[in-house]
Amino acid sequence: MTDFQSLPILDFSQFESKNEETKQKFVEELRLACHFCGFFYVKNHPVGEQLCKEVFEETRKFFALPYNEKMKMENVYSKHFRGYTPIGKEVTDGAIDNREQIDFGFETQVEEDLEVSLLFSFELFSFLFYFIFQILNFKF
Repeated sequence: MTDFQSLPILDFSQFESKNEETKQKFVEELRLACHFCGFFYVKNHPVGEQLCKEVFEETRKFFALPYNEKMKMENVYSKHFRGYTPIGKEVTDGAIDNREQIDFGFETQVEEDLEVSLLFSFELFSFLFYFIFQILNFKF
């Protein structure tokens, strides 16, 4: 799974399985997809289409705000770098990225139980990647 010719498709129902091996298979596929590809699809997740539509609309509203309003949520105010990043502040492979972004998630404590954090993260992942799928299919 490290030689990607297309985006991986992860089956979230594997994570919800009572079979520990099946659950671990999902976790390993997720790790590989994140580490080697950076993007993936999630199928069989519990996030409803209506919620995805509502979040997409709120996201559009946020990015339509004036620059000064978005900067009130700049990621420098978060110890986990959650928040808004303006165009030109991200660098990939030594080159400045021409994009703005917003990162969101839980502001967790470092010493928090990793398993609890992962459970929240998987819920968020299932939503985010369904959301990304919706964006990729959205006609601007």
